[in-house]
Amino acid sequence: MLTIRQEQMEVFHQAAQAQFVHETLLHVRRHFPEEVERLGDEEARAWVRHGTLRAESHGLTLESNIRRYVDLMFAFGHDFDMDPTMPWANTILEQPSQMSETARMDWLYETALAQLDEPTNGAR
Repeated sequence: MLTIRQEQMEVFHQAAQAQFVHETLLHVRRHFPEEVERLGDEEARAWVRHGTLRAESHGLTLESNIRRYVDLMFAFGHDFDMDPTMPWANTILEQPSQMSETARMDWLYETALAQLDEPTNGAR
């Protein structure tokens, strides 16, 4: 019988996490090229890592939802979820756990897009 030790599981987890960061960086480079250019690759990679941790702190576990959270971070700012000028973000992210994470992200994304349409609001 094959036994995988905890140390081996950690190596697998770290490899998967590094792959996710790499793929997400490619994604944001495609969708936010000016922001990535301004930041540079290493800083943009740090933003992706930060966004991943922030998303997880809000109970987001699905890669698609974490990636959408990172998109919003690149569109609205590094700590958009704590920005007092954007209270809608934290309000939605802190909804009770009875709401699925995908439902919360759908709501957050729709609200964010509506904010972009407002003439006095919008991305950085």
